[in-house]
Amino acid sequence: MEILRMSPKGIEYGKIIKNFAQFPLIVDANNDAVSMPPIINADRTKVTTETKNLFVEITGTNEYAVEKALAIVVCTLVDMGGEIYNVKINKI
Repeated sequence: MEILRMSPKGIEYGKIIKNFAQFPLIVDANNDAVSMPPIINADRTKVTTETKNLFVEITGTNEYAVEKALAIVVCTLVDMGGEIYNVKINKI
């Protein structure tokens, strides 16, 4: 994949996912890469003081740990007055 071969972060951190047959890639409605955790995140989606909406994604190699981490983040956001919405995950 081009991200792993061409981007500085892909070259530096690609070894983390090199032995996996599949790895996460989050794309937007235009099919542009937004995130390839844990390698890259798009600068255009970074959180700033002006941010009003968040899309929280948590990835990892241990499903139990990922689900627990997500629960902690979601509960914290709810405690702060946030609204939580579900998204559909397409597993390949």
